[in-house]
Amino acid sequence: MTSPPNIICFQETWLDESKEFEIDGFDHIRADRRDRIGGGVATFVAIGTPFRQIDLPPSTLEAVAVEVFTDEKSISICNIYHSSQENDVQVFENILRDLPPDSTPFLCGDFNSHHEMWGGKKNDHKGFSLVSFIEENGLVALNDGNITYRSSSGASSVLDLTITTADIAAKCSWSVVSESTFGSDHHPL
Repeated sequence: MTSPPNIICFQETWLDESKEFEIDGFDHIRADRRDRIGGGVATFVAIGTPFRQIDLPPSTLEAVAVEVFTDEKSISICNIYHSSQENDVQVFENILRDLPPDSTPFLCGDFNSHHEMWGGKKNDHKGFSLVSFIEENGLVALNDGNITYRSSSGASSVLDLTITTADIAAKCSWSVVSESTFGSDHHPL
């Protein structure tokens, strides 16, 4: 039997300040897109889970971050929606720099990047930049090559990634819920 999640991350929420979205038993932090419809991210943390919000400066990434405290260490969970075509590694470096230095980074979200490292069928410029960032910072992608996105036309790819340190990766299990997308074109992870 699996236990309920302590953290839930959503990307492309399509929320704005006029729309409420809550989950019973969870606190939430969200960043809505302001200049046009679509986009947005929201992170939900189970009530009773010790955490604090991390303030991130404005960026081309849509992102929110929380620092979650465990008995052993703190983990900075950064929920990212990377919708722009920008492929500059610096945007990821800036996110990593803005996380608490004594906390373990855990990046997740819709990176809209293609690379064979995480099971992509092709490589693109955003994928190469992201691989460079991962390697230069001693991080690993938890993805196992399973499809995370399927378009209405049936095209599929791996766009949703989970990136962290090797020590945290060794304690994680990662899977795609392939039975349903719950109305999205992305599968839950």
